[in-house]
Amino acid sequence: MSAPRINSNTAPFRPGILLFCAALLFSANLFSFEAPLQVDRAPMHALGTQMDILEDASGQLRVEDVRSAGVAGQFTRSLDNVPNFGFTDSVYWVRISLAGLLDQGSQYLLEIGYPLLDHVELYVYSDGVSIAERTTGDALPFAQRDIEYHHFVFELPQVEQA
Repeated sequence: MSAPRINSNTAPFRPGILLFCAALLFSANLFSFEAPLQVDRAPMHALGTQMDILEDASGQLRVEDVRSAGVAGQFTRSLDNVPNFGFTDSVYWVRISLAGLLDQGSQYLLEIGYPLLDHVELYVYSDGVSIAERTTGDALPFAQRDIEYHHFVFELPQVEQA
């Protein structure tokens, strides 16, 4: 039996968890799995309309900046199932709160469904504390990915009881 997977156009996790991704173009999926991992067969959940998005035209913002009260209020909710920003030099910060959406004791993966992004960063916070950071992109060696797959797939920390 395959566990549910979440498409960056939907999502589940522990209360208070926020995900931030910096990317030029973004389409993502979140999904859970059981061993052996079969990414293509895991149920998927779209996250697009669960995302808050911030364009950083200067490319100078850091995760601390986008988490600050002044900048955090500038995010806007995505109205698209699959947000697409075209070709741009801007950095896009994507925030997803997975509070109350994930099953306890399950393992989830976040898939970015566009493999031509040069640089993608994932920051996972729980109760305001950083619990995971990952970096990938097509400018980095394929072997450095959490999971060797044609799209970018991040293994998320296991969901804990609230």
